[in-house]
Amino acid sequence: MTQSAVPTRATTGRLAINDAGLFVKGLGADGPAVLVHFDDQHIWSFTPGADGLQSHGGTSIAWPAVLLPFLNGPTRVRLANLDGSEVYGDVEHRFGSGEERVRFVDKAGHPYAVDKMGHLTRSFEATSEATKHEILEGTQVVIRELRERCGVEAYLGYGALLGAVREGGMIAHDSDTDVCYFS
Repeated sequence: MTQSAVPTRATTGRLAINDAGLFVKGLGADGPAVLVHFDDQHIWSFTPGADGLQSHGGTSIAWPAVLLPFLNGPTRVRLANLDGSEVYGDVEHRFGSGEERVRFVDKAGHPYAVDKMGHLTRSFEATSEATKHEILEGTQVVIRELRERCGVEAYLGYGALLGAVREGGMIAHDSDTDVCYFS
């Protein structure tokens, strides 16, 4: 992701958007993760201090490169904290000159999201229950094999652990399970 200042095109409250990226006022380097939604579909998450450029009392951040080909048309852009209790901005915005609403989906119509590495993925909210069950079974196999074959006590970490503890399942905007062990 390119870190650069983002000039204002559409603004509302704390949020300024243009075709290159966005600017959110009041988010410092130690600010919480921010979820970005287009028309109520989770698109991407970023952490201000790690992913953005701090300037002018806020955070500037460019749109992820993998998202750019989809940015042509109107959409409602909403930024909020993880649980949605604080909304940093909610604005209708038109990217480019397209007339059709922005659709961030694959050729089969499955919703995309941008993962923490900047790759296109399908988040758990767009994953069938059967597939999520397979992922959980695979994670159990990995943990068991690490213990039985390698003598390593592995455990869930990061979003997988947070989802299990906080939500009793997978976090909707996550796309993987994290398995950790001490080496």
